[in-house]
Amino acid sequence: MAEHGGELAAGAPGALVIIDLINTVETNNSVIVASMTRPKPLPNEAMSDLAVSATTKLQCFRHLGKYFKQSTIALD
Repeated sequence: MAEHGGELAAGAPGALVIIDLINTVETNNSVIVASMTRPKPLPNEAMSDLAVSATTKLQCFRHLGKYFKQSTIALD
């Protein structure tokens, strides 16, 4: 960001002020979203999230298993 800021400052003196203002607004919006309380998920939603997480983890383990299998073949 500093590189772009230097380029913009050379062309327009107020550009850094505008960029700082935009960054401040974006930061404040992030804090607001992060501090919002989410409604408690329904049991079926929680189970669905858990199933997706377990499936993703299983897929990672399968990829890791394939990697180790290829590694042992390559080392032989």
